[in-house]
Amino acid sequence: MAKDAKAVKCILALWLLKDENQLSISPISIYTDSQSFVQSFKYQRARPGSYISDFFMKTAVQITKGVCPDILTHRVKLRWIAAHSNVTGNERADREAREVAKGRSSPCTSLPKLLKSQLPLNADLVKENFKARLMDNWKANWAASPHKAKMDTLDTNFPFDKFRASLRSLTCPQCLLFQLRSNHIPLNKYLNWIGKAEDKFCINCKRYRGTEVPEMVVHYLFECPSYDYERHSLDTKLGCSSRDLKAILSDKEAIRELIRFVGRTKRLKPSLGDISKFRLMADSQQDR
Repeated sequence: MAKDAKAVKCILALWLLKDENQLSISPISIYTDSQSFVQSFKYQRARPGSYISDFFMKTAVQITKGVCPDILTHRVKLRWIAAHSNVTGNERADREAREVAKGRSSPCTSLPKLLKSQLPLNADLVKENFKARLMDNWKANWAASPHKAKMDTLDTNFPFDKFRASLRSLTCPQCLLFQLRSNHIPLNKYLNWIGKAEDKFCINCKRYRGTEVPEMVVHYLFECPSYDYERHSLDTKLGCSSRDLKAILSDKEAIRELIRFVGRTKRLKPSLGDISKFRLMADSQQDR
């Protein structure tokens, strides 16, 4: 309700001027640090809380008409001022607001009609407060989740806004990036765990080198010698970050290079199709 409270302050400031005898000597300027209240006068359609700005306008017109009924020579100017800007009037208003919070307020009969009863709830503020509480609960649940420790090795910036933004800018299969992050990808280690492969070892390393190495994401992307040729371009483009999956998945351009590498290896073609045929957004824009 902070936004509505700042708007009410402007109404009260204007209300205090209605009995001033010297009102016609100088124009009226009211300062507020609420940008939303200042901008609310630009909207043509009704919005949540617009009744407050409407009441402010009506009060301003009544006061100026009362001073000069024939010609409105003095307009009320509502100006924005930065909060905590050490302006004398602003500091005094803050002190008065603290006194009101302690219960020292004007009697109800001397208040404007709008403020004699409780203001209705602002729908936008109710939604914002609910969204904030929902985000706090989400973060608390994630902090207690057993999956947090594994995900922290790839991305600690919960709720992963940057990664989701990268997904929206790519036209490649987005499921691939999620599988790489979660290790739920059709490589032998995961396929054996769900009963879809006889063993968990890398076929190429076992067949050609006689070594039994579990085929996981890190082994497939960075270690398996069978893909050294396809990996050369990845190393050239990404440099020292070419072996850092956490850094790659946090950078949009690096993600594109990683997807190109996966397409060149053709390792995931049986399950995900030919990834090399999917055009990336950056490539399609360069062709235009």
